[in-house]
Amino acid sequence: MNIKLMKEYMSLLSRSKMGCGLAFSAVLNYIKYTITSSKSKIPENYSYPMVSMYVTRRCNLSCDYCVVGKIPQNVNQIEFELTPQKYNEILEHPLIKKTLLMLLCGGEPLLNDNILELISMTKKKGKIPTILTNGLLLKEKWNGLLKAGIADVQLSLYDNTIDILKNDLKPMNKEMKMNASYVLLKSDFENDIEKIENIIEFVSEAGFKNLKLNFCLSNENNNFIDEGLQEKHKIKYDEFKNKILKKYNNIDIYFPNISYLNRNKCKAPWNSLLVDAAGNFGFCCKYQPSINKNNNIFKRDWNEVINSELFCRWRKNMLSKNSAIPEHCKDCYHINGSYSSNV
Repeated sequence: MNIKLMKEYMSLLSRSKMGCGLAFSAVLNYIKYTITSSKSKIPENYSYPMVSMYVTRRCNLSCDYCVVGKIPQNVNQIEFELTPQKYNEILEHPLIKKTLLMLLCGGEPLLNDNILELISMTKKKGKIPTILTNGLLLKEKWNGLLKAGIADVQLSLYDNTIDILKNDLKPMNKEMKMNASYVLLKSDFENDIEKIENIIEFVSEAGFKNLKLNFCLSNENNNFIDEGLQEKHKIKYDEFKNKILKKYNNIDIYFPNISYLNRNKCKAPWNSLLVDAAGNFGFCCKYQPSINKNNNIFKRDWNEVINSELFCRWRKNMLSKNSAIPEHCKDCYHINGSYSSNV
């Protein structure tokens, strides 16, 4: 077991009264996931151990490399605002009923007026409520989040938000240590690597629990394939990584690996379901819930959702002994051992 990941698990358990506040069925479901061998077809009555719940598709930022995508102007945004009534229906769905960890995300989840009630509902169901936010509304919502029972906060840092947030983060981290994440762009790595180290230094000094670095990921919602780090950067990248881990040893830092070999480390097709408020689903950053496709947990039966031809093909490719990375996983850092793919 990875020591860093064990620390993450213990931190989450401590926020749930060392597991006493968790539903037994959800804990058992997660244990079954960890000890069951992966197959291309999922067995019946399966619930995903982790769900990313898109409580809104609205955001107060507009990042070009966002993997979620924007809502077309002719689509009613209300449909994608999660209400307590909608959430209760989703939580009772067979694919989610025994889920252990719920990541409330978006868009920017703190824009949802019901966010505190949604967190409280998650906790009452015996699940672990966590949130992924850009932090711009975090100070305003902080006390409410703690009171509602949030177990973990993942703060995505951006170059244009750090100055706005910097005075607020240290006091909040003293009350409950947060996780930070930051996207490594190829242009920054090649031309301004000092800026990346400054970000890491800032995260270290602000008292965060850890820092998860991500490569820029492309999918159908953006066009950033040229901003990902490649094999030619590997020597310089590994040198930078070793330097940083040695210099900033007071904080856990997760670096994704650069490689074009399929090491079969990504578990997303088995451990994660991504769902928006309308019931649209996907299972990883490369395959997001889409408002344009007929992939909906309420409009398709259990087996069509979890064992569709597409999903089974992805899992089969991931399990293949072929060393080549499956085409749909090209430029995805999760396949080579990022934090997210090993939870």
